[in-house]
Order: sequence, then C-alpha cells, then structure tokens
Amino acid sequence: MKQTPNSRLTLILGLTWFFLIIIGYSITHYGDLFASIIPLLSAVKSMLVVIAITALAAGIGYRLLIKKVLPGGLMRVVEVMLGFGIIALFTLLVGAIFAINATIIFIYVLAGIIIFSKNIYLWIKATIQLINRWPDALSKFEIAVGLFLISIFTIQFLQSFAPAIKYDALIYHLTLPHAYLQSGQIVDLKWLVMSGMPQTTEMLYMNAMALAGDNAALLLNWVFGVLTAFGLFSFLHRYIPRKSALVGVVSLFSGFTVVSSLSWGYVDWLGCLFGLGMFAFLDSYFSINEDRSLFLSGLFAGLAFSTKYPAGVLFLAGFITLVILLLIAKRNLLPEMLKFNAGAAIFALPWLIKNFVFTGNPVYPFFFASGAMDATRIGVYQGAPRYGDLFDLFLLPIRATIQGIDGTNGYSVSLGPLFLALAIGSLLTWSKLSPEDKQPIKTSGILSMVGIAIWAVGNQFSGFLIQTRFYFSLFSAFAILAGFGYFYLSTILQNHKNWHWAVNSLIILTLFFNFMQIGKDFVKKGTLVYLSGLQDRQAYLEMNLGWYARAIFEINTMDQDKRIVMLYEPRGLGCIPRCDPDEILDNWKVAYHNNPSTNITLANWRKSGFTHILVYSEGIRFLREYEDPHHPVVELDALDLLLQKLKLEKDYGDVYKLYQIGPD
Repeated sequence: MKQTPNSRLTLILGLTWFFLIIIGYSITHYGDLFASIIPLLSAVKSMLVVIAITALAAGIGYRLLIKKVLPGGLMRVVEVMLGFGIIALFTLLVGAIFAINATIIFIYVLAGIIIFSKNIYLWIKATIQLINRWPDALSKFEIAVGLFLISIFTIQFLQSFAPAIKYDALIYHLTLPHAYLQSGQIVDLKWLVMSGMPQTTEMLYMNAMALAGDNAALLLNWVFGVLTAFGLFSFLHRYIPRKSALVGVVSLFSGFTVVSSLSWGYVDWLGCLFGLGMFAFLDSYFSINEDRSLFLSGLFAGLAFSTKYPAGVLFLAGFITLVILLLIAKRNLLPEMLKFNAGAAIFALPWLIKNFVFTGNPVYPFFFASGAMDATRIGVYQGAPRYGDLFDLFLLPIRATIQGIDGTNGYSVSLGPLFLALAIGSLLTWSKLSPEDKQPIKTSGILSMVGIAIWAVGNQFSGFLIQTRFYFSLFSAFAILAGFGYFYLSTILQNHKNWHWAVNSLIILTLFFNFMQIGKDFVKKGTLVYLSGLQDRQAYLEMNLGWYARAIFEINTMDQDKRIVMLYEPRGLGCIPRCDPDEILDNWKVAYHNNPSTNITLANWRKSGFTHILVYSEGIRFLREYEDPHHPVVELDALDLLLQKLKLEKDYGDVYKLYQIGPD
C-alpha cells in the first residue's frame, strides 16, 4: 500500500499515542517495580565485574601453568588460584608504590583481559569440555547431595547481594579496601592496625569494590567457595567414584558457619582454596614424582599465608608433613625443603617487606611495639588466656565439632559432623590398599594431624588461636579424608545394605538439617524482602544490626566538619573517614593510661579534630557483668566520670550514646 504524507502523519500520531499511553500507565502503576530494577542492575554489574576478575585470573594462570600435572577440573581451578594471587600482588605493588583508585583498577583489569584474552578463551574452552563430559545418569543419593549443594550456593549467592552485616567485614575486611580507595594509596593506617595483616583477599576485594561496590566483594568470596567445591570434587574423583567424591565435597559444607560464610566477605574461603592447591601439588609430588609440584605446593602455602597470619598454619603444617613424608620415602631432605620454602616466599615476603618498610616490624601488629602499637595495645591484642583445659590438646577435633557453635565463645564455628564422622573410615581397609592408593590418604592424614596439633598447642599460648575459622586452610585436607572415609566405609558395607542405607540416610539428614538452618537464617535476615525492593537498604541494616545502623546513619547526616571517636565499637565501615573506630577496643584504655586527667584526654581529642564520642553503652554493661582483665572496672568507672562532664546529644535505645566533646 502506497504511503501518502497524510498516512505517514497518521502512523506517527498513532504510534506516539500508543507509546504515550503505555508509558503513562507504566509510570503510574509500575513505579514500585521500576524502583526494584535499580538493585537488579547493581547486581548484574557486580556479577560482570566478578566474572571479569575471575576470567583474568584464569587467563593468567592458564598462561603460566603450562605443564598440566593435575586432573583437568582441578587444574582449571588451580590456574584461577594462581591468577588471583598475581592480581592481588600486582594491586599491592601498584597501590603502595604509585596510587590506587577506580580508574587505575579499571585500566589494568581491562588491559589484562586484552593481553590474556587468548588464554581466557582456552581456559573457558577447556572448562566447557570438562562439563560436557559429565555423565547424565545419577543415583538418587547423588541427586539429593547435588540438590543440597545447588540450594546452599543459591541461597548464599542471593545473600551476597544484600548489604554486608558480618562483624569482621565491617571492622576491616571491607573497611581496608574502602580506606585505601579513599586515601588513593595503600598506606599504613594508624587508626586500623589490621592494615598490617597480609591482605591478598582484601586486594581482590578492592578491585571488585572499586568497579562495582561492596556486593561485588561478597560475590567474589562466594566464587572462592564454588571453586573450592569443584576443585575438591576433581581431586577426589581422580581416586574414588563420583558418589564418594561428592560426599567428600559436602562434608565441607555440612556445617552452618562454613556455608553461611560464603556471603560474609571474610578471607577464610580464599585461604581454604589455596590450601587445596598446596595439598594437591604436595600429593602430586609424592604420587607421580613431579619435581615442579613441590615448588608449586610451597607457592600455594605462601598464598594461604598472604590471606591472614593464622593461615600460616598451612605452611607450617605442610612443611612438617613434607619432612615426615621425605623421611618415610628416604629422600634427600635439604633440596626438597628449599624448593617448598622458595615457593612459599614468593607471595609471603612482599607482605612482610611492606610491614617492615611502613612500621619497622615485618609481622606488625604483633609481638613488639611498632607503628601504632605500643605495649598497652599489644597487651590487649595478644593477651587472651588459654581456652578450655589441657584436654583440648588431645580431644580438640571432638570438642571443635561438638562444642563449636556459630557465634559463641571458644571455637565459634559450627563445623558440621561429617569431617569427624567419616575421616576415620579412610583407615578401615588400609592394609589392603596399594601404595598408590595409600599416598593421598597418607598425605592428607599427616597434614590434618599436624595441623590439629598446631591448633591445639597454639591455644595453650593464646585463647584467640582456638577459633576454628583460623584453620580454614586445612579444611580441604579434612574433606579429602572424609571422601576417602566414605568410599572405604561403603566398600565394607557392600554386603550390608541396611547399614549402608542407614549411613547414607544420616548423611542426607545432616545435610537437610543444615539446609533448614541456612534457609531459616536467610529468611530471618529478610534478604528476599530487601532484594525484591520491598525494603530499603537502611531498613535492612537496622533489622540486622539494630541501633548500630541507626547511629551510623545519623552520624553520616551530620555536618562535614564533625568527627567522631568511637569507644568500645570497632565497626567503622559505614562512617569512615569521619569516624575513628575502636578497632581492638582500646581507644579508652590508651587515653586513660596516657592521660590520667580527663581534661587532658578531652583536649587531646579536640586537638585531633574530634567533636563527638559514640559510646557502645551496652558493651560497657557487658564488660561490667562479665569481667574482662583487659577492661578492669576502674577504667570503666573513669570513663563514666568523663562522660558525666559531656552533653548527651543522642541516646540510641540505651545501646549507643552520642556525646558532644564541646569547646575548651
């Protein structure tokens, strides 16, 4: 049909009318839905950034690890591990020597993806080939276990798009990257002594956060857990059937804390991932006599140390395990030990050198006065009495499993029962195994026992070292023992079908209970309500953090010239740099001991630019009720006397109180 000018005008008017009506109706009726699109777009941005960083890591690792000595799936995971380590080290060097900001990070991430694009493509191609080889037929037990893994990872994936609320993430894991980005350089932060910790994870978080915000860091932490699961399965499936390999994997995820920490934004999952790399190459060295594996094993031990000082237990346990295995094999000790140590030094030494340059103490903030740490502060930080009793030297695995409950004193982690319940099964048919079959059990068994011994002895020196999450880097070895244990237990029970059914049923029941606990926690936090747009960020934070979130919100609405010193509240993520968080709960102790006069203390705070004090009143009441030698009542009484001189500006439910320091 031939169009005339009038028909064209009619068409334009008709289409304009159509679109205006649809748009108008949408604005008046779907406004709430449009508002919920913004968090969705933010989530997509986080996913794209995390995919980009992970892809870059994969490409770097694929380029460098030319000789593929591990099973295909595990090799792909190890390549990503190495890439993560190199990206983090590069970030440290750029940020400490030159500068760091979102623009710089964007440039080097983009440049890296371009440079390693071919390797990224080859890594993706190899990974797809592995997935395509996955068999279709699964048993009912395998389906149940698989559904559990899919469910918990889905829940934690969604949780990673909600605001961070976990304690240490708000103290330093996410605060450090923010502080560096605010200062434009990686420097010694005197107000945050945790800046002396090795920070490979925080460097990776900083890259993600600079490009896509805090949730990208939480999502990256989730990726560490996914990679650990795939790597574990690949290693175990090299030796034992798929079903047993899956049980080994879920033994790692049978505890509430281990699963929920996938979305915390802590550093433990990267340490666990590096622990898998260290063990895999140590096993490779003894199983197939691959010389380069020993150097790479040390490399990943050093990478684990670079996530946090306590993860150095992996290096120590790995080194002792290496010596024991070399003695058993009657091999030359010195050259092999040197290979392992040389590998470990590559990623560990830069953090020690950084601390020495910044503070004069390579292991800052520990052991001796340096930087912002004086004798008083060191006494607070390191002086925890031994937890439990001497029986912990012998019963630690049992106590950590049975008594360890998430968020409580002591072990403070719900570890899950499957490590301990299944690991012993790896010895049930020991006498019938070939040397080749014994080797991975021997390696993981010795590494586990040495690691547990270090854990138990460490507690005798400081009660802080009893916390189970300090030893995540050993968890891969525990899971490998559990996988072998299930396999050999199943072998023995082949002719006892009722008992075999009972074992499988209890495993499924354990996983179901953990799933229910994880699901209940997810619902309790109100994450779906937040993600659906029915609740804003501040309401979510107040529901989960209480009066702390309200206090921080109102502090951020104060005039820009207002600065706040916090007392007995260490979480500073929400209000730095205007807040000075009480990171190790010693702001008042240091002020009290250095300046017995409250007038001098107030004058010093004014001189430092502080206009207000935020006091965690409920925390002080707790310290009075449950006496702590680090916070004697005489110090708390002195603080009360000081606060009586000040004007109370705001009382937050008698939980927090904001005082004006006022003029001289």
